[in-house]
Amino acid sequence: MVRSVYRQTGAAALLLALITIPSAASANQLDFRRVGHGSAVSISGVRSGSFMAGELEWQWIGTTPAGFAQSFYSYCVDVSQNLADPQTVTARSSEGFTNGVANGGGKAAWLFNTYAANIRANTNVSDANIQAAALQIAIWEAMYDTSANLGGGNFILNTTGNIRTQAQTYLSSLYGGANGNYFTGVATILEVISPNAGQDQIIARVGEPSTLLLMGVAFLMLAKRSRKTPISPAQP
Repeated sequence: MVRSVYRQTGAAALLLALITIPSAASANQLDFRRVGHGSAVSISGVRSGSFMAGELEWQWIGTTPAGFAQSFYSYCVDVSQNLADPQTVTARSSEGFTNGVANGGGKAAWLFNTYAANIRANTNVSDANIQAAALQIAIWEAMYDTSANLGGGNFILNTTGNIRTQAQTYLSSLYGGANGNYFTGVATILEVISPNAGQDQIIARVGEPSTLLLMGVAFLMLAKRSRKTPISPAQP
């Protein structure tokens, strides 16, 4: 029995080791296609001016990285920089990603995961444009400030009307946790590789095929060893 347990423990250790092997990050290029749903807004604070806010549509240049669609949409998480075409990026988790505000990436991921898909699917173009611009505003606010205050702090929205009202609704939901705490989520950040120009983007979370493949191999090895070495009954 002892030998059997050791063998199974060794296989489990191998499984754990394979699971924890990080997949290598690689740089890929993005081709900017167009703005999707969205609208122009006026902002100040971390950056001042009139900018388009909403969905940005992209496609990969060359081979599509594993786990990604060839064409996709995103929202910006770095209003301090200009969008570049093309952009050289590397994919990373939103966990730990920040522009200086704690859990900025997690808050942006929650907003994106909660609202972006429904906005994308909205066939009422007028409503979708308002919602997409408002979601972008909420994401910027979450990245640069610590509360749902569009009128002050590091990021300020000067635009009034429906976009502001909708953005405030998204932010109220974000900060609607127990005792006023905010929610966080996990998504994928396409981070521009310095010193190249461009804006960091947030997109839906993708799997890591290399990690999933290693997990599958490890499980097969564990199952094979278990079949070959049945557990013996305990000896008196």
